Amino acid sequence: WSSDVCSSDLAASATRIELRFPNAVHHEAEVRIAFRDVPSGPLEVRMARSSPGRYAAHDFAKNVYAFRASDGSGRALDVVRVRPNVWEVRGHRGAVTVEYTLFADRADGTYAGIDATRAHLNIPATLAYAPALAGREIVIDFVPPDTTWREAWSRRPTSSRHPPPMASWSPARSAAPPMPLTTCVARLPSTDGVSTPPATAM
Repeated sequence: WSSDVCSSDLAASATRIELRFPNAVHHEAEVRIAFRDVPSGPLEVRMARSSPGRYAAHDFAKNVYAFRASDGSGRALDVVRVRPNVWEVRGHRGAVTVEYTLFADRADGTYAGIDATRAHLNIPATLAYAPALAGREIVIDFVPPDTTWREAWSRRPTSSRHPPPMASWSPARSAAPPMPLTTCVARLPSTDGVSTPPATAM
């Protein structure tokens, strides 16, 4: 997905996500999520506990580590892990950037799998989200480890704002798309504290 799918009037409050794979050989992704226009008070950030269509509890947060947060100026913010899959970010002034490392060695459609040959991502197992900011537009930049990787979706998108829930990258001889790969989406509200945002949330 190239950046031309993004609307020129994208809201300033849109959530911006960047995924990089500098340590793909060790099954890791670096995730950066920037929340803007955050209401006052602690911001609750969650990892999903289940994946649409597979409703057993998987507790995807177990594959997240080095979780940290900063404000718009780069100042470190206090982070309290209040439950295994929930963090509270405190002391912000309306801007919160969350960063973490994701371990992904299980490309089975429920979890995520990353190695030197591919990155197969199920979004509930990959991205944290803030329930209080549900419904905002999202911009996702995928930065593959090199220009030989190409993009593939699990099924055809219904529109540029609602692509499918899983994506893969793998080396290919064909020309690679522009880097980073960017798509705009809309996140729908989560209906409860256990399930993930819908599969179309990517």
